[in-house]
Amino acid sequence: MVPDKVEAELVYMGIPAPTETREQMIERFSPYPEPIWEPVPLPEQLDIEESLPSARAAQAVQLLADLKEHGPGQDAFAQGRLAHLMRSSKDVRDTVLVAGIENVSGATLLELYRGAPAEYRDVTGAVASVTVYIEEGKNIGAAEIVSHVSRDGDQGALADMMASAVDGGLPPRVLRETLT
Repeated sequence: MVPDKVEAELVYMGIPAPTETREQMIERFSPYPEPIWEPVPLPEQLDIEESLPSARAAQAVQLLADLKEHGPGQDAFAQGRLAHLMRSSKDVRDTVLVAGIENVSGATLLELYRGAPAEYRDVTGAVASVTVYIEEGKNIGAAEIVSHVSRDGDQGALADMMASAVDGGLPPRVLRETLT
């Protein structure tokens, strides 16, 4: 068991406190039983999809920065909008992925994934698995996240890459250098 003072210092530094069991650790990387945010309304989804990918990418990076600054659970609407922007284009997804890596936004992206409705779990999970692996170097976390990403969907290639990185023991710094 970790002393309370040590656990408080870890949390203050943004480092998750150690878990007592493997199951508790896996739970930290699993989706919540119920979504904590909802998709944006259909008319807004259509507006997003009609806008230029560069505008979507810029908006997504700003939303990620805002969510990181204010805490991911503070703005459910922003979470839904960010997820839809990421799902709208692989270019937008990849821009968010690089921004997440460069700005150490793994905790924010992990929360986005954990609270996602089922239809957004693939895109949020694929991105979260990469940032968690790079930031924390935890094979268990990345493997648990990527296990919830469909290999048959649009995010299958990114999920397969992450599964290979985890299974092959690729050092997180090598993955970071490759992606940024």
